[in-house]
Amino acid sequence: LLAAVSGRPLHAQTTTANVHQGPVYNAAKDTYYELKIDNRDVIQGHYKNYDWGSASRRAARTVYKGRRGRLAIVRDSETLQFIRDNFTLQEEAWVGLRFFCKFRKLIWVTGELQPLRAKSFWASRWHRTYITCRREPRMEFMGVYLTKSSQGVRWQAAGQSKGFFSYFVEYPPVSGDSGKPKAEAAPAK
Repeated sequence: LLAAVSGRPLHAQTTTANVHQGPVYNAAKDTYYELKIDNRDVIQGHYKNYDWGSASRRAARTVYKGRRGRLAIVRDSETLQFIRDNFTLQEEAWVGLRFFCKFRKLIWVTGELQPLRAKSFWASRWHRTYITCRREPRMEFMGVYLTKSSQGVRWQAAGQSKGFFSYFVEYPPVSGDSGKPKAEAAPAK
């Protein structure tokens, strides 16, 4: 009712602080994951600079245990299951994958290609709205995010200007360092 009266989304009125989940260590990947939910920059219900590019820059500025962050790489079912098991996804959250319109390629923030045939990761409707590469010929890319669907947590794509509060950060190991949590030293006797 409050949202209907003010014309502003309810979540913009009731959430005023940043909320994060994690970092959580994934031993199988030797990496940490964190769900960042930054909502302090909401001005009258409008997102401020939370498109895919902004989320990518924010993730790249984060550091955890000496590891530089990046938007998370969620390329296999094991990582997707780890995300499902360890995080509560309340809304859409960007990950480090983009679909480049001109080349018709999925490319991770690391520059690696993702096969287009990975259909089991996509929501039944792969794009959020009618705004797609075909309808917007000048659009360079569509950012990919995780969303809750009837099939569970899945990928979905949105146009370059779409904004979300949430994004997943991955903290991969520093070169030459496994980065695994160190066991506590035994007390001296």
